[in-house]
Amino acid sequence: MLKMDQVHVLRHKVLKEGRSIRRVARELGLSRNTVAKYLDQPEPVRSSRRQRERPVWEAVRPRLEELITEWEPRTTGKQRITAMRLYCQLKAEGYQVGRTLVGDYWRERRRQRAEVYVPLVNRPGEAQIDFFEVVVEVGGERRKAWEFLLRLMYSGREFRLALRALRSAGLSRRPRAGVCPPGRSRAALRVR
Repeated sequence: MLKMDQVHVLRHKVLKEGRSIRRVARELGLSRNTVAKYLDQPEPVRSSRRQRERPVWEAVRPRLEELITEWEPRTTGKQRITAMRLYCQLKAEGYQVGRTLVGDYWRERRRQRAEVYVPLVNRPGEAQIDFFEVVVEVGGERRKAWEFLLRLMYSGREFRLALRALRSAGLSRRPRAGVCPPGRSRAALRVR
């Protein structure tokens, strides 16, 4: 069975480029009969196989599920349920089952139940900026202040700046050291 892209290449070489079936078969490493078969079809057809019957699996699956529900509450991190333990228990109970059938089922079940993690990738120069209200103690007196926090995500280092007051238009218009370089807007603040 050829893949769809191979069928399209084969048909293009014969029908559009005008090459012979023998030459295309030689170039692609196929039989001439295979090339002819795919040329006789008006369009490539995706063939689907009928699901085959699994009589052993149908007989074993209910008991396998019962074993898992019985054993899961009793197992700890070191005493795990394994495909081999399940297989041995089924054989002891008289089921005619193969190790691969039990192993494939157990592997798929664990894969479906596993937690998925999205890796967080940070490149040098990327940063997060937070601006929030904090309560600070100055001379024994508690006051509200604003804190500017810049965290470099690649290295994990932080830059903090405490501000006493905040104007309604944003940060005070007077430039402060470390907040924004002269000639650049605050929105364009990037660490290089």
